[in-house]
Amino acid sequence: MRARKPDHRARIPFVFLAAFAAAVGAGCSDDDKDSDGDEPSGDASIDQMDDSASADATIDQSADSSMSDGAPPEDAGKEGASDAESSEDAEPDAWLGEDAAPDAEVPDGESPDVGSDVLAQDCFDKVKNGTETDVDCGGGVCAACKDGLHCQIAADCVTGHACDGATSTCVECTGNDNCPLGKLCNLNEKKCTIDGCIPTQHECPAPEACCQGQCKVVQTDLANCGACGNACLDVANAQEACAGGVCTYSCDAAWEDCDSSGQNGCEASLATSLLNCGACGNVCSFAHAKAKCAGGQCGILSCDTGFGNCNHLASDGCETNIVTSTLNCGACDNFCALPNANPVCANATCGILTCKTGFANCNQQVPDGCEVNITSDKSNCGTCGNHCPTRPNASATCMAATCGIACLTGYANCNVNTFDGCEVNTATNASHCGACNNACPSTQVCVSSKCQCPVGMTMCSSKCVNISTDPANCGGCGKLCKAGYTCSGGNCWPP
Repeated sequence: MRARKPDHRARIPFVFLAAFAAAVGAGCSDDDKDSDGDEPSGDASIDQMDDSASADATIDQSADSSMSDGAPPEDAGKEGASDAESSEDAEPDAWLGEDAAPDAEVPDGESPDVGSDVLAQDCFDKVKNGTETDVDCGGGVCAACKDGLHCQIAADCVTGHACDGATSTCVECTGNDNCPLGKLCNLNEKKCTIDGCIPTQHECPAPEACCQGQCKVVQTDLANCGACGNACLDVANAQEACAGGVCTYSCDAAWEDCDSSGQNGCEASLATSLLNCGACGNVCSFAHAKAKCAGGQCGILSCDTGFGNCNHLASDGCETNIVTSTLNCGACDNFCALPNANPVCANATCGILTCKTGFANCNQQVPDGCEVNITSDKSNCGTCGNHCPTRPNASATCMAATCGIACLTGYANCNVNTFDGCEVNTATNASHCGACNNACPSTQVCVSSKCQCPVGMTMCSSKCVNISTDPANCGGCGKLCKAGYTCSGGNCWPP
């Protein structure tokens, strides 16, 4: 505990007050009063004060002598006892003095001694005096000295600490006995800074045991489980532990002791083992496939030759025969789609089974399927290689898989015979003017596919006439010359 910090009023040691009161009391007897019982006169008071001053000097000298001897005057102890006790009750910290040190250390459970030793030394005056071994500490009266302060014996220092004989200063330790269990004294630093122990001499705090000079909790220490030197063995893929002094282990994440044998530890990788995938005993196996275990999940590593996992489901393995499937020919999603053909997948290769009606695979290439429309192709008309011939005044055609001809402009196949082509020139043929069987009148000719009168002739009343000489149409249609007149140069002339 710490002494309470005193206030700053003037302090007078109670012994001095007691001595002073006794002396004054002796000088003020009943004889000093006057016969009327009144107080002494002013002169008498002055004389009395002089006597008191002399008494004070005597008391001071006596007090100094008493304090130097370390004990209070006997008279002060007797006559001033009641006053001293009254003063102590009223101000219990008055004895501490004006300059008392509020931070001086007082051992727990103890109070500063207020006996004669305190008169000889003030434990809070910030001065080394009396029996103190350092300022305001040590000597058996004042508080214990902290480390680094002067001492004579260990009792001058904080409880448990030591007095270093070489330096006469308080230190934490001069040997292991000054240190708590589990700590050893660093003799260079004089401090309990070394973790350790000495069997049978300086042991460890419970529940630790001293193992090879170190304190170990044998209930939990892997190297000293249950007893010193009993080390827990290293277990594969596991975390070893010492619990209650017994070695145990727990498997690492994604590892398990599936064969229940402690000899090989946690031997099964739940992340990759085909026999223990995700859990002990979970075997990975799939139809037409090699299995794998990844991340604790069974899956397909690869398909057997000729098979594919085309539905992307592991549950049915590699379900598709890619050797014959036209939807997955040679590989998943390789669809045999051939133009104008009915496909087939043979030996994992797409081929043409048959061509659709009206088409043929004339180039014998699979990728473009049945590329020829034999109903309209002039080079493959009706069948591959059937080339339609070219005829006169016509171009070859293929319609409904049959060769034919298409007449050039101004020509027609009027005899319906393809072998002679388009034999009629409808631009000039009067019998087929502009089209087959379109015959011109006998007096007309066919010009540019149209029936018309020959040059120098004019159509009048559906027949061709020479208006230069025709008396019925002399100079123009319907201009009739008089009877006997002739028409010449388009004019009627008299006979």
